[in-house]
Amino acid sequence: MTHQHSDDEVHTKASHWSAHLSAWLEILAIAGQCAIVFLLLLLSLLFTPTFISRTSHPGPDSITEAMNFNMGAPSAAFLAGLIIFMALMLVITSLLARMPERGTLLFLLAFVTIVQFGWIFALSLTDYRYPDSSSLMDAAASVLQHHPEKFDPTYCLPGNMPAGCTALPAPYAYFSWYPFQSGPLLWFIGVFAIFGIGNVIAFQLINALMIIAITAVLWRFGTSIGLDKTGHAAFTALCCTCMPLLMYCAFVYTNIIGLGFMLIGALLLRKSLSARTTAGSAALLITAFVVFGVGMLFKTTYIIVLLAAIIAIILAALRSGSRYWQIIAAFPLAWLAKTISGLPVRFLESWSGQSFDKTMPMLSWIAIGLGHPKGAVPGWWGPDAVNTWTTSNGNYQIQLDAARKTIQDSLSEFAASPVSGVEFFTAKLTSEWSEPTFMTSLYSQMGHSSHSFSGIAGVVLTPHNDLVLAYQNIGMSAMYLLGFVGLLALIHGLFVDRRNLVDAADVYSRSLLSIAFIGGFLCYVVWEAKGIYTLPFYLMLIPMAAYGAQMSLTGITRLLTRFEKRSSMRSAWPSSGRTRGSHRAA
Repeated sequence: MTHQHSDDEVHTKASHWSAHLSAWLEILAIAGQCAIVFLLLLLSLLFTPTFISRTSHPGPDSITEAMNFNMGAPSAAFLAGLIIFMALMLVITSLLARMPERGTLLFLLAFVTIVQFGWIFALSLTDYRYPDSSSLMDAAASVLQHHPEKFDPTYCLPGNMPAGCTALPAPYAYFSWYPFQSGPLLWFIGVFAIFGIGNVIAFQLINALMIIAITAVLWRFGTSIGLDKTGHAAFTALCCTCMPLLMYCAFVYTNIIGLGFMLIGALLLRKSLSARTTAGSAALLITAFVVFGVGMLFKTTYIIVLLAAIIAIILAALRSGSRYWQIIAAFPLAWLAKTISGLPVRFLESWSGQSFDKTMPMLSWIAIGLGHPKGAVPGWWGPDAVNTWTTSNGNYQIQLDAARKTIQDSLSEFAASPVSGVEFFTAKLTSEWSEPTFMTSLYSQMGHSSHSFSGIAGVVLTPHNDLVLAYQNIGMSAMYLLGFVGLLALIHGLFVDRRNLVDAADVYSRSLLSIAFIGGFLCYVVWEAKGIYTLPFYLMLIPMAAYGAQMSLTGITRLLTRFEKRSSMRSAWPSSGRTRGSHRAA
């Protein structure tokens, strides 16, 4: 026993520095996320961006990506609505907390399923007009119908202009601009091969199933960050009232699929940290990175989640003082994941007999993100990068030089006029993080409805429906507020426990959610902007917001208990005094 105690002391001293370093780095990461969420909370209170519609009726002919920012101090009505929403959220949480935890989870998954399916059939879209989706649907149909000639560089050029060329970019040009779209193309091919070419509703239903999986994975991560029965009840309430989560499934694109695979991979990685055997841990680790590769295949910018997972592994290993081999293994496995994500373009080149190596440089996307096209929102997509590709015939160096010049010009302008820089980034961040629907309303009406958006779809999507917009605006601000409270509480708890032994899997979970959120925020500060791109990271805030609700209820309960104790003591004092007085008089 004495000898064993001595070994434990030696191990504790040896790992002391690494555990302390990990604890402080984790606190720093969560503090950074806390600062970002506070900024987003302020933006949500000061701005309510809304998309400008061409008509008063929903549909693809009405929507635009032009915005009104609606800046101003929050109104009394908004503040009252926020207070009422928060109070109702806490009441609903208290009621749901009375259910068994498993029952709460089943209720949540059933609710998310029913609402999503109901939304899809309420929309009943017969087609989908989002430009990228249209190009991928057309390319998938070409593959399934065996038309490789459509990928020829001369297709849709003068002298070779069959029907349909003017509606969409030529496939060769499209996949040369965006070779990473060959991954989403495989998903479209698979869905259309099973359910029929152009089956939009089947695509949306599969999206809905993946949203259910995402919800379940976030629930599990919530457990790791400290959600108890009350916290999971709050998580359920937040998910059930989050319209962007429930409407996201209507987006006919692979963002949801990619996010689902990335979070499943992240969960497998968490399980590898708590596996009992080295072999089991290694198997889970390898599987996790393969799944990461599949996730990035469908959305390349989700490499942010992969990088966050690697950093989280490092912090977990340092904190636990064990399984350092996972840090070493993570880097070649990350290369494996990146390699997997690049396989679809090889398939497309082999099938079509073409080469799509005349791509746009990565800097082009930063140039777009730092640009301000005329009539567009700052940092949103503009045609300059594509025009440069066309005029240079895909010359990489010319495109790279043009992107560098655009970036340098933008940075020089911001340096010469800091006010213009503040205005640019305020508008960009607001458009990404403060638009209450995160573009899910816009992308829900990107096609024609079989019943012209009547019923509930019309009520929700009709432009200038102030009631629906106000609800979503309040819900978004409440999410940020509760997330801020949860992160503050988490920082306090981590600071108090910084010297204590903790579960490596819990360190990983907290770090992953925090670092992925920070990575998503920083990426889209400079990258091409869209609210639909930041939505995945907003959803990763839900467990933190649930923790904020949990700690708020805990604090309220403690205050009420203290108040009751003081009240009971005060009510007891007079009778005690009379008794003592009567005794002395006797």
